[in-house]
Amino acid sequence: MGVVTRTGSAVIVALNGVAAAPGFVTRREVGLLTAALPAQPYHVAVGLDLAAAEEMIGQVERAAQEAAAAGLRAVASCSPPAALGAGSKRTRHGRPSHCFRVAGLPARALG
Repeated sequence: MGVVTRTGSAVIVALNGVAAAPGFVTRREVGLLTAALPAQPYHVAVGLDLAAAEEMIGQVERAAQEAAAAGLRAVASCSPPAALGAGSKRTRHGRPSHCFRVAGLPARALG
């Protein structure tokens, strides 16, 4: 798996196989913050007293860590189609449908 972060989100890419012949599993964007939290907490913190700034930044950090962990667990649970049972629900890409959802929210399947 590889991860790149953006403001308020991360993109996770999962491959399988060997380095000489990798196979695509999934690529998805995972939202790391809710609308109630600022995407740029350090900019917001400038106008707060020290205790309030520390509390707000801590909330943003915890929310991002929890969302990232949920996204990584969801991607890690994706299996190649051959490993799935015949009755598994699949997307048009042939992947199990749960591989395109993170933390109960629809994620963009960019693969």
